[in-house]
Amino acid sequence: FENNFTFNFNAIYMYLPGNIKYQYYLKGLESNWSPESTVSQAVYTNLSHGDYELHVQALAEDEKKSSVQKLKFTILPPWWHTWWAYCLYGFLSVFFVIAMMILQTKRVERMQKEKFEKQKRLNEQLELQVKERTIELSASLEKVEEANQEITSSLKYAEMIQRSLLPGLDTFKTEIPDSFVIWSPRDIVGGDIIFAEFVKHGLIGAVIDCTGHGVPGAFMSMIASSGLRMIVTEEGCLDPAEILKRLNYFVIKSLQQDTELAQSDDGMDVSLCFCNIKEKTITFAGAKLPLVYIHNGELTLIKGERQSIGYRKSDLNFNYKNHTIAFEEGMSFYMFTDGITDQLGGEKNRIFGSKRLKKLLCDNNDNKFTAQREIIMEAFHSHKGNGERQDDVTLVGFNLDKIMAAGERSHQPAARGQVPGKPDKEE
Repeated sequence: FENNFTFNFNAIYMYLPGNIKYQYYLKGLESNWSPESTVSQAVYTNLSHGDYELHVQALAEDEKKSSVQKLKFTILPPWWHTWWAYCLYGFLSVFFVIAMMILQTKRVERMQKEKFEKQKRLNEQLELQVKERTIELSASLEKVEEANQEITSSLKYAEMIQRSLLPGLDTFKTEIPDSFVIWSPRDIVGGDIIFAEFVKHGLIGAVIDCTGHGVPGAFMSMIASSGLRMIVTEEGCLDPAEILKRLNYFVIKSLQQDTELAQSDDGMDVSLCFCNIKEKTITFAGAKLPLVYIHNGELTLIKGERQSIGYRKSDLNFNYKNHTIAFEEGMSFYMFTDGITDQLGGEKNRIFGSKRLKKLLCDNNDNKFTAQREIIMEAFHSHKGNGERQDDVTLVGFNLDKIMAAGERSHQPAARGQVPGKPDKEE
């Protein structure tokens, strides 16, 4: 591949043979003439392959010019610029691309295989761990189930003991014909209780809502029951306001909640009335809980005092107030805890509310008490829906017409230790 050229040229002018100048240009490389020069040689190096044409002209001193002399020549391309070389380049490029694709594919396949193998090993390890954990969880679950069965059995037994110590539920059901009772602990045992005790001149009845629910509430309910029984039967106190005052003192002292050593702050709300058969009156006193009575379609609510019983802040010397109602035939009385009124439910998840309960009682007062009970529970369940129970639910409704008509009577309460019927678990 020759691409360096030296061109020598010469001109003869007979009239003025000296001082002849030359100019030239190489077509294919240049487009302008070179400057005039006496040098009769043109040198070109590193020319690219292609077709060229050298143009040369001589100039005499009298400014006459010779004709332009031309020399054509062609520089052949080197082998690496030939068509067969380009074909080779194309073939090698395609081969290289294909080879790279094959290598990359094999590399990806190898990486995927390694990843798959790694994932497979990891999955095997995880499966082994899952099996081991499943075995451990199954063993733990069996222990939990056994413990749960033991706890449930203990609670069932505690329920039986609680009901044996709290016979007021059956007293209402059996001794007051026209009545209904709703007693539905949120758990197996609860903190709501019904106290009923026949005395010389009538009946002491109470609905009590102790702190909490479940086992703590059940303990408090037994304290409340034993305190009431002591005050009513042993001390012979029949004045509702005085009974609440003494019960307040009894609970605070029993739990030592009037001392700095007290670790608890528990108490209760109470709705209590004395139905005096001799004088045909009903005397009510309440601690946070009300008494509702309906007569001739008119509902009256008597609120309890704003002072709970037994808490640290409860005043030992607080005097509760009596409310005496002259009995008239056709009167219906209702006592209840806040478990039903505070139940959340409905589309907007609001409380059932005392307004709704009072309307239910008033609208259905002419129905039999068994029917009233069903209507109230249906409304409660409809409101609660699939929601969670907030608290124990207790409501007592009764009519004293038959008892008042029978006149004063002496009544001995059911023997202690008798196991009453079951609570309304589905309620």
